[in-house]
Amino acid sequence: MRLALTIADMGPGGAQRVAALLAGWWAGKGHEVSVVLLAPPGPGFFRLGPEVKTIGLAVLSESGNFFSALKANAHRLLTMRRALLELAPEAVVSFMDRTNVLTLLALLGMNIPVVISERNDPARQEIGKHWRWLRGAAYKRAAAAAVVSLEAAEFLRGVAPGVPARVVPNPAPQLSERKGGPPPWGRGPVVLAVGRLSSQKGLDVLLRAFAALADRRPEWRLALVGDGPEAPALRELAGQLGILERVSFTGNLGEPFAYADPAQCVYALPSRYEGFPNALLEAMCHGLPVIASDCSSAVAEMLADGRRGIMVPVEDQARLTQALDELMSDPAKRGALGQAAGEARQVYAMEKVAAQWDDLLTAVLEGRR
Repeated sequence: MRLALTIADMGPGGAQRVAALLAGWWAGKGHEVSVVLLAPPGPGFFRLGPEVKTIGLAVLSESGNFFSALKANAHRLLTMRRALLELAPEAVVSFMDRTNVLTLLALLGMNIPVVISERNDPARQEIGKHWRWLRGAAYKRAAAAAVVSLEAAEFLRGVAPGVPARVVPNPAPQLSERKGGPPPWGRGPVVLAVGRLSSQKGLDVLLRAFAALADRRPEWRLALVGDGPEAPALRELAGQLGILERVSFTGNLGEPFAYADPAQCVYALPSRYEGFPNALLEAMCHGLPVIASDCSSAVAEMLADGRRGIMVPVEDQARLTQALDELMSDPAKRGALGQAAGEARQVYAMEKVAAQWDDLLTAVLEGRR
């Protein structure tokens, strides 16, 4: 089968990780796989193997006003159309909202089925009013949609009622080998959070919860791994809370979990909303005890409604503080919860998730015959 995957770039995001894993998996099964990037050619955060054809279109740019945006998108559409028609795929899998829209519009009039993939909660992910209008018009042309939560499926049924939406989880990552030497955040027990430093991730709530325990748990540190627009505000908040010296802002790290010792680490996901948080899954697969906000039906499923991790209400600082204190103070509980979390390796094994994607693509292709 000839498959093309379209995505903006191969930067450090959840959708990019899934795209890279699926491209490698399908290529390894003998399919002819191409990844079409809106970004320029060159290595990304997630690397694609030589068996995957990678095409960088270099059509990512910021537009200063409405008219320059129209001109830029017309150029993107024409460039994408030429590239995809040259590849002549039997099906296209597109990742992320704006790229989904551009891919569908680029293939107008062509008998090439497009499966759109939403890896976040599209009801909460703001894309701008013009893109919302385009999404409503374009998504109706999709052959199917792959989403990561029941909330996302329900939202897309409202946007494109005739398009079948399937909930397909993200696959478990390959485990990183433990690295020697001190972690980037320093030695000793740590509360770890990995992800984009944005309002969505609720890291301000985590900072306040950690600050409430700082005097009682002086041996613990907080490590925020990632980068994003909220980084300056989060640093300022840590300073105001008097914990700046106890918080490590590491920036993006390629394999943060390779440094995490399950016996001395608690992973926290205090997000306000999520689709399917890859970093949480990776933490669980590495056997870390986890605490997560009840920010998505996917999270509730990952944690088996509390058996594989502690769930707290969204933006509930008091409950998050309590959950952190429970695990900080009890090594045995951390060990038991980390062991339960490790079940995610089997539940979300690559072969199981890939089989769901294969079933979806088979249904789409058979529907076109």
